[in-house]
Amino acid sequence: MDPYRRLSIRPNFNHPPLPCIGKVGDLLVRSHLPEGEYDDSPAGQTDVWVCIKASWERDNAPAIWARLAFDGIARCEFPTEQPPQDYVDLSQR
Repeated sequence: MDPYRRLSIRPNFNHPPLPCIGKVGDLLVRSHLPEGEYDDSPAGQTDVWVCIKASWERDNAPAIWARLAFDGIARCEFPTEQPPQDYVDLSQR
């Protein structure tokens, strides 16, 4: 039995545009490749987006999306390093 608990989100293939409609917290995974095509890039061609401002039909305002940036990649054969400990503390303005 696999000891890992994974959240598996199926990507949207062929790099579709980001949707104009969204709710805060919506998560979108996009692949730049057609479904089933082999990805020969060294780090993969998939990106992850989160909706940070909801669409608002009354004003015809589209949703705003932010792409998540990752600080590293790993493969199953190699041990991973500890996460960086130099993040800046967030504060309200």
